[in-house]
Amino acid sequence: MLMPELNTAVTAPGSKLTAQMDIHKKKLFFDKRARAWDRDHSCPVEDARVDGIVPFFGLGPGLRVLDIGCGTGKLVPRLLEGTGGSGWVVEADLSIEMLRVGRKKIPEDRVRFVQMDARFPALRAGTFDRVICFSAFPHVGDQAGALLGFFQALKAGGRLVIAHTMGREELNAYLRRVGDPVGNDGLPDNAVMAAMLSWAGFHEPEIIDRPHCYIAGAWA
Repeated sequence: MLMPELNTAVTAPGSKLTAQMDIHKKKLFFDKRARAWDRDHSCPVEDARVDGIVPFFGLGPGLRVLDIGCGTGKLVPRLLEGTGGSGWVVEADLSIEMLRVGRKKIPEDRVRFVQMDARFPALRAGTFDRVICFSAFPHVGDQAGALLGFFQALKAGGRLVIAHTMGREELNAYLRRVGDPVGNDGLPDNAVMAAMLSWAGFHEPEIIDRPHCYIAGAWA
């Protein structure tokens, strides 16, 4: 099965200068931390929590998966296992340094690493069976716009899963402690998230918000 053509030249139309500065600051923030990211964000407890989230992705043989905000590719081994030998994965992130780390440790033909702004997925519409946004959605400036882009990237009947290994309040408090430039980032409350998913075109939104697990899933 061939990988899709990716239109990586797509740019944000008419973005405000302040928004662009915020994006630039976040990109630098994650670029600087890329080399130490796996060391600083991996431990047996965290890995077990990630394993507990994976079943919510609903993976299966041959599925096409977009892992948006992928960081260094933490999910790749799990995604490849879940999609079997005939599936493939696009790893997308704004941070080029995160992507470089991912490419070095995952030289796999069924994975492509692409620099991409989550608000404007540079992808052909209806390409993917699954869009997964793991530990990244709070950092998206225009969350409603990103959800619309995710919807357009999915095939009819495809599924979006936004996931974290913390509950919403725990995660938002953690980001406030980290501070600038991510201190004001966060997940919206559950009613707002459900409303944004519906507005973007998704149906059957389901939100699980409990200690050590946040899932917002919906179907295209």
